[in-house]
Amino acid sequence: MYNVKQQAVLTAARGVFLRYGYKRVTMNDLAAAAHISRPGLYLMFPSKEDVFLGVARQELAAMFDSMTEGLSKKKTLAEKLSYAFEVWTIRTFELISQTPEAKELCECEFDFAREVVAEGNAEFESILAKVLKEGRVTLPGGLTPKRTAHVLRCAAYGFKRQASTAHELKSMLDDMLAFLMGTPFQRLA
Repeated sequence: MYNVKQQAVLTAARGVFLRYGYKRVTMNDLAAAAHISRPGLYLMFPSKEDVFLGVARQELAAMFDSMTEGLSKKKTLAEKLSYAFEVWTIRTFELISQTPEAKELCECEFDFAREVVAEGNAEFESILAKVLKEGRVTLPGGLTPKRTAHVLRCAAYGFKRQASTAHELKSMLDDMLAFLMGTPFQRLA
């Protein structure tokens, strides 16, 4: 998707966006962080929005790579679901707690980033649906794995908005998964 030079720019830009947030960063800041000229940056990325979208896409790709690799090592449905939400929800919550500017990158609430958000949500739901289907669990209300994945993702989004701490968020997610599975959910440390 991106060549080596573009990836280097995006890696440098990630640090700048996490430190200062999207709104305060200029193309000059991004060029300086990447050790290239501003005209050179414009040749690779026509706008700050394009750089931001590139960083967001790289973040999602890394997250899904980590999730896919980790899921392959989990044995039970409970472990797989817990791990998927650990990567998708809890890690971003913790990053935002440490660096408030990370919220712009992790949640991409800008109008120009809607497509990236939709792509990320769809990919996460696809992964959840696959895990649910492979787990052969009877889903409440006769919901399909795809529909259940959508409901779970949306619930996790709401929990992230309500939780005060990562511990509270983990507890909410464990309760959601216990409700889904119809049994007490073993909380994973």
